[in-house]
Amino acid sequence: MNVEARSRPLLSLGVSCAIIVTAISISLRIGRGFLSQIPYQMLLSFGGVNAATIAKGEWWRLVTSQFVHVYPVHAVVNATAALLVGRQLERRHGAWTFVGVYLCAGIAGQATAILTSAELVATGASQAVMGISAALIILASYRLSNETAPAFGFIALSIALDLVFAHTVKLPHLAGLVAGVAFGLLLSVSRQR
Repeated sequence: MNVEARSRPLLSLGVSCAIIVTAISISLRIGRGFLSQIPYQMLLSFGGVNAATIAKGEWWRLVTSQFVHVYPVHAVVNATAALLVGRQLERRHGAWTFVGVYLCAGIAGQATAILTSAELVATGASQAVMGISAALIILASYRLSNETAPAFGFIALSIALDLVFAHTVKLPHLAGLVAGVAFGLLLSVSRQR
């Protein structure tokens, strides 16, 4: 294990806090209760992304949209998963691995969302958390352990909720998962050399 991997997992804590603070700030700003749904179109003014914003050159929204959520309670679930899974990934494999996987998987998911539905305002951290979960599982050699249980649990919960509410696994979630698998495999291969 390298020196970076032994550091305290502060980035995953920071990401989790940013998700929660963003959810609270948006709820307070628009005057809705914390349990209320926030209309997608309103989330554009808070960093959400759609095809039109990308066409205007606002690529930064592929990152900011990962902190904006339609349901503040969903933000809490994602923040909790990002913390539980992210701290394991960050502690064992370093801060740069956590950040790299989180951003790549999140961007892959948001891009998939707007490519498959141009009008959709893409938001949420589920795609990024699917990615860090998949990467952690790959890097742990697919073993179920105390370290990987939250990752397996989040993936299972996300797929179950997709099946219940959308009757299919959402493509952005799959994109985040695939990005995490790819990142995990690349790191595994590079570390075996």
